[in-house]
Amino acid sequence: MVAYPDDVLPPDERWDLVHYVQSLRRKEAQIGDILASDGHLPAPRFNGPLPRDPLDPAWERLESVWIPLSPLWPEPYPLPGVAVRALHNGQTLALLLQWRDETFEGAPVRVQDFQDAAALQFSLTGRTPFIGMGDPDNPVNVWQWKAGWQQDVDGERPDVDRAYASLHVDVYPEPAQHGLYRTAAAAGNLLASHGLKSPIEDANATGFGTIATQSSASQNVHGRGVWRDGFWSVVFLRELTSPDPQDVQFTPGRPVPLALAIWNGAQRDRNGRKVFSNWQQLLLAE
Repeated sequence: MVAYPDDVLPPDERWDLVHYVQSLRRKEAQIGDILASDGHLPAPRFNGPLPRDPLDPAWERLESVWIPLSPLWPEPYPLPGVAVRALHNGQTLALLLQWRDETFEGAPVRVQDFQDAAALQFSLTGRTPFIGMGDPDNPVNVWQWKAGWQQDVDGERPDVDRAYASLHVDVYPEPAQHGLYRTAAAAGNLLASHGLKSPIEDANATGFGTIATQSSASQNVHGRGVWRDGFWSVVFLRELTSPDPQDVQFTPGRPVPLALAIWNGAQRDRNGRKVFSNWQQLLLAE
């Protein structure tokens, strides 16, 4: 675009134009305190037990970092970013994600339903691999929180009878026969199980289409998600070190590449249809 001569707009009108352009920005977009422009996410040291409830007032004493997100699939209302807080106490790491979501979308009990979700992706090599689930030389550890799993943990997971109030059941198997009909759950598939201990899935990947859930014994990421007043607040918790070689390890003073993703069930997000961030550097204070 050709530059305008100095005499086209006087200085006061230039500022009027600047203010007008600024007025077009979505004022509600950024809810974080600091923009992660340098790609760093600090995790200060906290003395004492970490806050495990996403609504714990202790989180308010910590500044949040605003991490921009980009849609991987065309969406009418893509989420512009997520506010993140992180801290550790030398033994456990806690991360709080908060983002705007006007509707609660829980467990998908119908084929046309999709759930809200959030994920953290960590590099296992310390390098920043391909953002799309890593690559064979640079595997990633993925923690995914799911709203439907949160309902299961809270004892509130809905079934088809809630979606279809007039549902007529002709024959329903006895509990002893559920394995004949719910074969995935009977085989120990974590994604089909009920009575989950955590709403967060611990998984690994080495590129597109390689995501693999860790065994039930290796599921050591905990947390909780709460939807209130049009916002999701989700806490992820895990010990800094893990005996599982497929888990990311955290050492104070050593940065760990981290990326985030959010799924909006109301916009039919699932799998690769999501919004995601670029790589950040999570740095635990010494």
